[in-house]
Amino acid sequence: LSFRLEEPEPLLLHVIRCPRPPATGISIAPILAGIDSVGLNPVHRIAERLEGIAGIQPAAVINGGFFVAGTGAYRMAPVGAFIQAGELIGLPDGRSALVCWANDTIDIERLNGRGELVLNGGLRMPIMRLNQGVVGNAIVMFTPRFGASTLCPTSTDFVQVVASVNALPIRPNATFTARVQEVASGGDVQIPRNGIVLVGHGTAVNALRRLQIGDAFQFRFDVQPAPTPIKWAVGGAPRLVRNGIPRPEWQEERCRRAFTFTRHARTAVGLNEKEIIFVTVEGDPHRGGVGVTLPQLAQLMVELGCTDALNLDGGSSTSLCVRNDVITPTAELPRPVADAIVLWNTAPRGNAVRLVINPNAIHALPGARIPLKVLAEDEAYHRMNVDDDIEWQLTPPVGYVQLHDRPTLVITRKLAQPTLTPLHAILRAMHRKDGLTGEADIFIYNRPQVLSVIPPRLILEPNEEANLRVIAETADGFPLHYPTDALRISIENAPVELDLANLVVRSGNRKGRGALLIQLSDASARIPTYVGRQWITLDEFDSVERLRVRRLPESVQAQAVIVTRPTYSGDKALQFTFDLSAGETARAAYLWFDCNLGLPLAISCAVYGDGCGAWLRVQLRDARRRIYRLTLARAIRWRGEWRVVEARIPSKAIPPVRLDAIYVVTTTPQPLRGSIVLDKLRIQYPWGETPVP
Repeated sequence: LSFRLEEPEPLLLHVIRCPRPPATGISIAPILAGIDSVGLNPVHRIAERLEGIAGIQPAAVINGGFFVAGTGAYRMAPVGAFIQAGELIGLPDGRSALVCWANDTIDIERLNGRGELVLNGGLRMPIMRLNQGVVGNAIVMFTPRFGASTLCPTSTDFVQVVASVNALPIRPNATFTARVQEVASGGDVQIPRNGIVLVGHGTAVNALRRLQIGDAFQFRFDVQPAPTPIKWAVGGAPRLVRNGIPRPEWQEERCRRAFTFTRHARTAVGLNEKEIIFVTVEGDPHRGGVGVTLPQLAQLMVELGCTDALNLDGGSSTSLCVRNDVITPTAELPRPVADAIVLWNTAPRGNAVRLVINPNAIHALPGARIPLKVLAEDEAYHRMNVDDDIEWQLTPPVGYVQLHDRPTLVITRKLAQPTLTPLHAILRAMHRKDGLTGEADIFIYNRPQVLSVIPPRLILEPNEEANLRVIAETADGFPLHYPTDALRISIENAPVELDLANLVVRSGNRKGRGALLIQLSDASARIPTYVGRQWITLDEFDSVERLRVRRLPESVQAQAVIVTRPTYSGDKALQFTFDLSAGETARAAYLWFDCNLGLPLAISCAVYGDGCGAWLRVQLRDARRRIYRLTLARAIRWRGEWRVVEARIPSKAIPPVRLDAIYVVTTTPQPLRGSIVLDKLRIQYPWGETPVP
């Protein structure tokens, strides 16, 4: 089911309802994006790979739990609980998870996980992570599910123990015996197919160095509560609804306030006595919506009939495909994710009992031509091809079905007078041989209520071309089919030419700005149009008066001063010195600008590097208060020279866009200190645009 909501803001909502297992005919399970190991793939690619392996098309694939963010080596690792076919792949972190027990019942449960290593002599050490990357002053474990190797940083601060295991895969609440095969320092070490690798850092190194080749040790991972064995689990956070009460448990599950109360695209799963309900909600790309807060999502899940509900990964991860068709996101391809939840139709295939016409509900203007496709379907909704021996009937006769390479519905009826109420008709298809029938609803309007264009603004280089997509909609948000020859497009001062038949815009040699005015019936849309781009210097760093230094966490040290050497342009530059050593989680030092950029396309800065390896990023905020964190340099590896680094600003950022900060950050446990010099901060704009005072 798909809905378009107007409150609390323009939203697109997609809902999948299915019988709550252990009902027959439906199978639900999480899957790693790499299928056999961790990896990153968008949901429609996961569906394609599963179909290639199993020979059966998944009914739906929806994004699952959280995963390590950023660009580091472990960015594809699931965060929190992840159990697949009884195998423990990600260690629960005390947050809620969607859990399937051994009897196939599904619940939402807050899972706690604890790993322990027992060495010879009885020394017990905690295992802090499983397949989720290295961490400071701790022991972590990698299994073959992580992939071919540990991707451990090359450093003598690490020790790695390669061991065979008496029985794989690793399952919760069981004790395993391992035998040491190799002891190595830091670096990318191979993970044996019949074993594991322990990685120790800092204070944990001495304990692991006691192990020698041939030594035996034991380990186990306790996952509680577990009244029965866990068949599968996928972590989320926070729980949204408990016993019918919508109250996100964000504090209990250690979620940040900003994550909870900022509007984002969201994915959630809910339960009631009979159903399991999957939901994606995203901002309507044509009406400017952003998403929902977690309290709004919790209320929505209750209104959909859920007595319990859990938030899954969201934001740009929110994605859904049904029968390999991407449903969410609406305006772009899905982002690669680390895992997904797959729904299979396991009911046996039967004989066809009906026809299905695609599209099944048609909203159109007079003169529209709509290609049709007819499939057969059995009682369990398995679809199959059918030959073209079809008889068509349209009641009332508002048009006809043209039969050539494929059937096409042509709307000929015009409405007598302007009205917001559409004319309703029924299109029937009947297979002449076996008598199977199917229907589609037809709604005819005399004008669109909403007209939008993709892209919403046109930015070309000289002698470039671009395609336009004009979207007509009803007041309720249904897309309208329309005759393309009914479009009227005029050019207002823009130095471009238009191929109206193909909706192609071409620029010439001249730079400039203007607009396209697009009309369909009495609905219109104005598209700002630019030919050419220009770079404008925002800051030469002659002063630090408008800059502030921020630290996260407070243990980070940082300062910014103006220097006269080295400089990239002019006679001054800004030296940014930082110490990100204190702390084990992400640490960052910010140069805070808080200035209005208007309509930027890209940002660049000259950086005099010191080889420290810090990740250099920029944080922006658009008119909807969406935050964009863009990479200027994945690692500052250059030393003693200037390099100009650049980041493109996503086209979905709604202007005016503000520059929050340029910052350095690290997510690894190793100490990191540095001193870099910044100069000539520039912003790229469409021709004629400038920063906003």
